[in-house]
Amino acid sequence: MIGVATPTLSRQLQQLETHLGVALLNRTTRQLSLTPAYSDRCRVGGEIPGRPALTA
Repeated sequence: MIGVATPTLSRQLQQLETHLGVALLNRTTRQLSLTPAYSDRCRVGGEIPGRPALTA
């Protein structure tokens, strides 16, 4: 779909979570869901108070 293998994408998301110091996804063996931190980040224009902003 986006041209990135699932393990690669998963690893990159985990690295981003480590960098930000916050979990963005709730992971179970059967599904993923967004954490409140991810929802808050989207709601405030991409910034979590006290965390570095993402840069392109």
